[in-house]
Amino acid sequence: MWKKNWIIVVVIIFLVFLNVNVYDDNEIIQEYFLRQWYLYNDGKCTQIKIDKEFCAKTNFKKNVDINVMPIWKAEKEFKNDVLVAVIDTGVDYKHEDLNHVMWKNEGEIENDGMDNDGNGFVDDIHGWNFCLDNNDLLSGQDVYENDHGTISAGIIAAEDNGIGIIGIAGNGKVKIMSVKVLQDIDHKGDIDNLIKGIKYAEMMGAQICNLSLGVGEDNMELRKVIEESSMLFIVSAGNGGKNIDKEKQYPATYNFDNVITVANMAFDGELEEKSNYGIESVDLVAPGTYMYSTCVGGYDYDTGTSMAAAVVSGVSALIYSYSSNATPQNVKSAICNSVTHYDILRGKVKYEGMVDTENALKYFKEKFG
Repeated sequence: MWKKNWIIVVVIIFLVFLNVNVYDDNEIIQEYFLRQWYLYNDGKCTQIKIDKEFCAKTNFKKNVDINVMPIWKAEKEFKNDVLVAVIDTGVDYKHEDLNHVMWKNEGEIENDGMDNDGNGFVDDIHGWNFCLDNNDLLSGQDVYENDHGTISAGIIAAEDNGIGIIGIAGNGKVKIMSVKVLQDIDHKGDIDNLIKGIKYAEMMGAQICNLSLGVGEDNMELRKVIEESSMLFIVSAGNGGKNIDKEKQYPATYNFDNVITVANMAFDGELEEKSNYGIESVDLVAPGTYMYSTCVGGYDYDTGTSMAAAVVSGVSALIYSYSSNATPQNVKSAICNSVTHYDILRGKVKYEGMVDTENALKYFKEKFG
């Protein structure tokens, strides 16, 4: 018996070494995968490696996840290249799980000090830093300054390479553009740079714009640049525990047909206590609590509606990769009209449910081809 078990262990190690993913009853053998409860929640505490006291208090609810596993098994359906702009802090483009999924501006010659493609930005290989007006996407004196954008990028599209985590759209077709508009450890920024960043992302071909940020004052130019954009915007609802129907936050409360606003659901099937909500302003929820992802130079957990927004960006990217017919409007319709409903969300978010990847793609196929 021990020889049989030893052989099984050797086979598993060998498969992982070859970066082969093993699917068996909704389980994947891959380092760190079990920590990504939002991809597959088995109702146990084994996913979160924090501490015993936390696990004793935590009530995991089975199947509170985004139901992405069946979609991964049909990976051959995803054929279109997709570009997602992470407008945030910088993204660690050198990270072992991100370096091969970073967008590369083919019109530029790297580090030659020239604007080869004539777009007004010198050496914008992977994006642009609008805080310093240069191509240094990892600027900052604090090592944590660029974690926020890096975490979001990992959730969306970390490469399925057998090394670390798996991004929701980590099949190699989805690329990440880094647009840095937030700086310092407090992630400060200004609306002018945000507007510039959105215009840059669209000019360079992004289809999806992940906006895990918000401001308390409306701005007519920001409103216009989003409403008139051809991109789909996935926006975080914010973390004040507020009803943003009454206490407005922007761009979360822009009810445009190319904007999806996302609140944070925890692994117990409850709306996260600090998550903003609003039946008029917030469309749906997604996992956003203790999300394990890439950070600068490594991996870590983070919590917030920022992470929940990144989840929906990843799901959106899969639909764009599936169909050339994808538009902001029909992708939003597919995602919002196919949620898994939760009674607890009644009166909290517009569609009263959580994003469901398999349902969203099925809805899209049936309605839009």
